[in-house]
Amino acid sequence: MAAMKSAWLGIALGLLATACGQDHRVLEERTRQAMNDIDAGQLAVLARQRIYFGHQSVGQNILAGMHRLAAANPDLHLNFVHLGSSGTAESPAALGDDGWFADSYIGSNADPAAKNRDFAATVAALPRMDFAFAKYCYLDIGPAADVQTVFRHYQETLAALRAAHPDITFVHVTAPLTVLQRGPKAWVKQLIGRDISGHADNIKRHEYNELLRQAYLGREPLFDLARLESTRPDGTRVTFEDGGRTYFALAPEYTPDDGHLNAPAQAYVAAKLLGFLASLTPRQAPAHR
Repeated sequence: MAAMKSAWLGIALGLLATACGQDHRVLEERTRQAMNDIDAGQLAVLARQRIYFGHQSVGQNILAGMHRLAAANPDLHLNFVHLGSSGTAESPAALGDDGWFADSYIGSNADPAAKNRDFAATVAALPRMDFAFAKYCYLDIGPAADVQTVFRHYQETLAALRAAHPDITFVHVTAPLTVLQRGPKAWVKQLIGRDISGHADNIKRHEYNELLRQAYLGREPLFDLARLESTRPDGTRVTFEDGGRTYFALAPEYTPDDGHLNAPAQAYVAAKLLGFLASLTPRQAPAHR
C-alpha cells in the first residue's frame, strides 16, 4: 500500500510540474507578445520620460522583471535609478534632465498612510518629472482594514500632489491580491463553515480597488495590477463567492509564497506596465478632473 501511495504521489507531482511548466511557457509567450506590442518609437519616447515609482516588495518584484526585460531587449533603454529607502537618498542630483526610471521604498507594510506621506515627500524632493506612481502592498489592506479611510487618505494625498505639481501625470495602481488557501485544511474549513484564508483579505482589497476604479478609470491613468494577478495564463479569472458577490484572488501559478510574484509573473506584469506607460505621454495622458 505504501509503495502504491508513493507511486501515485510521484505521478501527481509529475503532472503538477508539467502543468506549472505549461503555465510558465504560456506566460512567457504572453510577455513576449506584450513587449512586441510596444513599438520601437514608443520605447524611445519612454526612455526619455522621467518616472518615479514608490513601492515595497511586490513593486520590487515588478522592477526585477523590468531589469530582466531590459537585459533581453536591446530597444529598451531605461535608466534605472534606485533611490534607497528614504526616496530622497543617494542623490536626486544624479537624476538629470535625461530620461530616468527612479524608484524607492516608501513607508512600511501595513501602514498605507505612511506610504502616502513618503510618496508625497519624495515627489516634492525630486527634480521635475513626467510620471509618478505608488502602489500599496497586499499587507496594507488586510481583513480589518477601514477601506473607506484608506481610500480617502489616498485621494487626499493625490489631490494635494496634483495641486502642487500640475505638470506631473500621476498614475494609479490597484492593490495586489493573495492566493486563497488550498488543500485539506481549506476543504475542512469549507465543510465546517469556517472562512478560508485569503477570503476576508481579498474582499477588502477588492472593495478598495473598486473605489479606485470608480474614481479614476477613464479619467486618469490606472494600471490594474489586481486584474492581471487574478487572470490565469489561459485567460480565466480566479474568483470566489461571498454573500452572493464575486471577488478575485491571486492566481497560484504566479507566486512562490501566496503573495509575491515568481520570475515569469514578474516579467509579465513588468511588460504590461511598460506597455501601459509607453501608451501615455504627459501630453496624451487623460486630463485630471
